[in-house]
Amino acid sequence: MKSEEDYDPSDYYEDYEEYPADQRKITINWRLFLAILDVIYVIDTTVTIISILTNILHFIVLIHKTMRNNFINIIMIAICICDLLMLSVATFLSFVDILDSCETSESKFMICLDWLTLFLFDFTRRCSTYFGIFMALLRMLAMMFPMNNVISRLSNPRSAVNLILLVTFICGVYDGTYWLQYSIRNLKGKKE
Repeated sequence: MKSEEDYDPSDYYEDYEEYPADQRKITINWRLFLAILDVIYVIDTTVTIISILTNILHFIVLIHKTMRNNFINIIMIAICICDLLMLSVATFLSFVDILDSCETSESKFMICLDWLTLFLFDFTRRCSTYFGIFMALLRMLAMMFPMNNVISRLSNPRSAVNLILLVTFICGVYDGTYWLQYSIRNLKGKKE
């Protein structure tokens, strides 16, 4: 009989022939499940890289001088930057998982780098969502009240920059307070 150390995670399936018919359990064939996960992982990484390339092209179009004089386009530039950062961090994390799939780094630098990448991932995802919400809200208000002076003042490029700074600050404080509640300490006997 095998000891616990001899088992591979993909070996955890029941041998149905050993049990009476009324006691057989339905189990998952883990090898098939892991193969499906590998295919999904490759598809996810491929779609992420395609999304990065699409966002780069979108960003190149939006940064032209004629495109930067509109509230909506400036907000779209901010969304594009957030999505580029988020997708880049996701790609970085997926390649780090390939290189170091089962170990947690003991280096303080690598732990801080992990924290920074996870902070950036959460921060950019949250900012991108709020930028999209505010962009849709202003477009809706502009359609409902086309001649309103308040809406026309909110629709200028300076208001877009102010909104971007405000949302970035609020999301940064929110995510920063979450990630800064943890601390890194050395285990006894371990050196940095």
